[in-house]
Amino acid sequence: MGFWGGWVVLGKRVGKGLSKSIGSGLLASFAATFWGLFIFAIVNMFRRTQTFRFSDVEAAFFYLVDQFILYGKIVFGTESVFILAVGGVVAGLIAEMMKKIWD
Repeated sequence: MGFWGGWVVLGKRVGKGLSKSIGSGLLASFAATFWGLFIFAIVNMFRRTQTFRFSDVEAAFFYLVDQFILYGKIVFGTESVFILAVGGVVAGLIAEMMKKIWD
């Protein structure tokens, strides 16, 4: 997820100034976390589906949404958001510096 967030999300948006790079770093950080949570919830749902824990598709879908919200509250807590924000800012600044060096 981090590689995807850095390469696809951040990499496309670098080279337009420091403020845009910082914003892109924040976006990449939170996008990677969001998709990581989503994929984790889907994998968890499929594992439970294989043991026949759901009566129908609707119950499985609601379990997916419930897991996403539950782990989202944990991951997007105050401490985690601060770490994600600092990491995103640092990643944006480093990406901008590397873009200037390599171009």
